[in-house]
Amino acid sequence: MSTRTMRTTLGASLAVLMAAGSVVGLTADVPAHAVIPSPVTVFAQAFGPWSASSTAHPCVAFGSASDYDTRMASGSGTKSFANQKTDYAQASSGTRLARIDSSSSGKVTASVGATGLRSLAIDAVGSSTATRLAAGTCGDNGATALSWASSLADGSYKVNKAGWLDVTATKHSGDWASFTVDVVRPDESSFYPRPYGDLSGTEHVRAYIPAGSLVEVRAEATGSIALMGTASSAKDVASVSIRATVGLAGAAASGEAGAAKAKTAVVLPTTVACSGSTSRAGKAQVALTKYAKKKAASATITVNGKVKKRIAKVRAKSYGVALPATGAITIRTKLKLKSGATVAVKRSYSACH
Repeated sequence: MSTRTMRTTLGASLAVLMAAGSVVGLTADVPAHAVIPSPVTVFAQAFGPWSASSTAHPCVAFGSASDYDTRMASGSGTKSFANQKTDYAQASSGTRLARIDSSSSGKVTASVGATGLRSLAIDAVGSSTATRLAAGTCGDNGATALSWASSLADGSYKVNKAGWLDVTATKHSGDWASFTVDVVRPDESSFYPRPYGDLSGTEHVRAYIPAGSLVEVRAEATGSIALMGTASSAKDVASVSIRATVGLAGAAASGEAGAAKAKTAVVLPTTVACSGSTSRAGKAQVALTKYAKKKAASATITVNGKVKKRIAKVRAKSYGVALPATGAITIRTKLKLKSGATVAVKRSYSACH
């Protein structure tokens, strides 16, 4: 069996195990403010060569070792675990031909607030090493030892308000790594911003998350080796990291930019009111201050460059402007001062959808 076949089989079994573990706690009566517990799963396996009895296959498997560990974490904090296994490839004579050391570690760090998940960091490392102790091979592929170690770390959290999930996943080293992003909507339908699959290098994922959804992010790293021929040792360390953030839809993406006088005269909101639908416009409140009333002759408010309101007589009050239902938003207020000068202030916001 090739190392790719081994890790494919292992990956499939891990996916089944995690799918079973992730179902726990997904009940319809979870309060809107609740945080779904986050499982951290670490799975390690170490195998010697496959059993053989003929003279052409002088080695037998000395056994195998595995460990599957799931812990639950609720709310903000960090959960980390590590497992280590040692096994041996042994000839039929009883001679140990190779020592196999496999280890796995996983860590999940989450920040959770009133709006649900804010940020999530996941790290997974799977390491496998085979060290030759005596001469000998086993099986048709001429391997003295085959081994692999896999680490899988998973975090599942509620998002109470609609927002944008940004995920960056990086494979740092090793034979194989993967990551998955799964979203379960309030009506229990699912979509996969990033389906299960191989990860190579760095990958970015951005997805809109409806209010009340469950977000699950999973990382897996598998180090697999085959000790071949007369090689003295073989080693593979697979490492993957994931960093994710959730930003509210309509939240300010930047601070106010513009002239000091304009910033004093105008108060742009820190968050705009999204409609909750791609077919309806949202709304923002732009406030003009007493300073604006005193210094400005007129004002113009634009959204993404389009004029939404012209104010011929400036008063110290708030003015509502309609927003696009989809896409990023920039609100700009331009003031024509009584002195004849023109000043402006603007601010950008994340898309409502």
